[in-house]
Amino acid sequence: MENWIGAGFDSDGSDSCGGKRQRLCNDRSADLEIDTNKTVNGFYPLKLTVNGYNQGKTYKNSVFYLNYQKDKGYIEPNNYPLKDNY
Repeated sequence: MENWIGAGFDSDGSDSCGGKRQRLCNDRSADLEIDTNKTVNGFYPLKLTVNGYNQGKTYKNSVFYLNYQKDKGYIEPNNYPLKDNY
């Protein structure tokens, strides 16, 4: 099964952001670990620790877990700040 998991994004140099009447800049990254303490559906969960900022919200060592889902693979939670970031 092939999966894509967002691990970093920086909009500061790619568009107009951060100035007066401009949208907020985004810069966030995630460190990936494999949680070998348990299994979910026969696979280890992935632990992503996020730091940075996204749409005005700051993340400092915020932890998100991705569990394996049968026939879907690892799915990013809806509140994961790097979800669908490609």
